[in-house]
Amino acid sequence: MEFYRAEQICDVPEIIFNTERILEECNVEFEYGKFVNKNLKHFTGTHDGDMELLRSECRKNLSYRYSGISETVMHRMEKELPVMDREM
Repeated sequence: MEFYRAEQICDVPEIIFNTERILEECNVEFEYGKFVNKNLKHFTGTHDGDMELLRSECRKNLSYRYSGISETVMHRMEKELPVMDREM
């Protein structure tokens, strides 16, 4: 991983804008003093349930990314889901 000093990026306002935008969209919460392992092998309890939830969430939110949900968009989603399935 390569790191940059502030003076190296100050002439590129897009970097600062994008970094601020990403920070605004992130929300991370920690509970200090408690050890709670929330890393579950399966979010829903089963692998198949996780994949169905992922597919459902993808379908539900396609309109957020695409103004028109065409056959091409649906095909791409169905092509990408098995790739994520192999990684799970």
